[in-house]
Amino acid sequence: MHAIERRAATERLRRCVVPTSQYPEIYEAIYSTILSGLVGRNPVDPRFVRWHSDLARNAVIREATSSPTLLLTGLSGSGKSTLVESVLSCFPQVIRHTRYSGEPLQRSQLVYLRVDVPPDASRRAFCLSILDAIDSALDTNYGTQYRKPHTRLGDLETAICTACTAYGVGILVLDELQNINVQNAGGQEALLNLFDTLTNRARVPIMQVGTPAALRVFGNRFRAARRAGTAGVVELERPVHGSEDWQFLVEVAWRGQWVKNPTPLTKSLDKTLYTLSQGLPAVLYRLVALANHAAISEGSERINAQCLKAVYRKQFGLMRPALSALRKGDQGRYEDLMSVGEWFDTGGSRGSLHQIFSRANAAKLGAAEITELRRRIEDAFLEANLNTQQKGRLRKLWRSLGLTGEPGLSDAQ
Repeated sequence: MHAIERRAATERLRRCVVPTSQYPEIYEAIYSTILSGLVGRNPVDPRFVRWHSDLARNAVIREATSSPTLLLTGLSGSGKSTLVESVLSCFPQVIRHTRYSGEPLQRSQLVYLRVDVPPDASRRAFCLSILDAIDSALDTNYGTQYRKPHTRLGDLETAICTACTAYGVGILVLDELQNINVQNAGGQEALLNLFDTLTNRARVPIMQVGTPAALRVFGNRFRAARRAGTAGVVELERPVHGSEDWQFLVEVAWRGQWVKNPTPLTKSLDKTLYTLSQGLPAVLYRLVALANHAAISEGSERINAQCLKAVYRKQFGLMRPALSALRKGDQGRYEDLMSVGEWFDTGGSRGSLHQIFSRANAAKLGAAEITELRRRIEDAFLEANLNTQQKGRLRKLWRSLGLTGEPGLSDAQ
């Protein structure tokens, strides 16, 4: 192949999908969520017809229902979007029904609806993105119909609920959830109400995908954040060096050498690749692709540690501080690089442990402040996955406030 063709071929690495050990877990979670969300949504059932009519008229729906929600979070570059796209591709997006139980039934069913939340999205932009996704899948015109300045937000939300019900949406996947601008969206409560409307009124299961920074959408308490995952919270783990997942990723990446003099994957190169990429698939594949490009362009036609490091220094300028923080274990400065536990522990949310201790260290604490701290500590014990050290610190604070009993259990005593 000519050098130009080989350089172009390196782009295939950026589209590479390598299933890790968590893929089956997330496939099962999505599949189960779709199935459970379809319960009670039989389109020929008279109760369903009445309910759909009530939705379209924006009437009060008295029946208490709630569809499951699923939260997938992970570091930026960990492959969340690729994973979700791969799993969803296992299902047909649209099913055209012609009969049901031997009777004619002309109906289009949306098995899944995936929406990329636009950057700095307002609530209106968020709603329009959902309608645009429906249009893209079914060739409808909801987006055009409701993209008018005078259209009220309430009308947009009703349109979403009605359309999702009419087409039997199995699951609504909201990717890049951290892009929602909470202030532009009317605040956390407005966003939570919108999610509740979809799960309670329209009975549509929701899967929310984003970095831990997306947790800011759910407000200042652990319990609010947990509302994102009634069907489960899955954190996409960064592969550890030497793990089976890492070996699978790096071996596939290293096969993508388009140079004339490919080199074997030695232990030294393996370590260099992990050190530079920190196990993030997006970084790993971009690094190898750019190293191919450089080796071909410069004529060396060989990828070695020197080439990888030179490409890293030259091409990863904006990402290097964040990757350096991962190496040092100092990712608390970067919201997109924190785990969920680190997010709560270092102040990523106003309901985090960081804020609990900041409040406790403030000036004089009156009865109201102590009551608020008690509520926050109990909430943390009930809703957060605390480690032993975190629990110990909170128990010590609990006692210093003159509180008795065990945090999280005092209401029952």
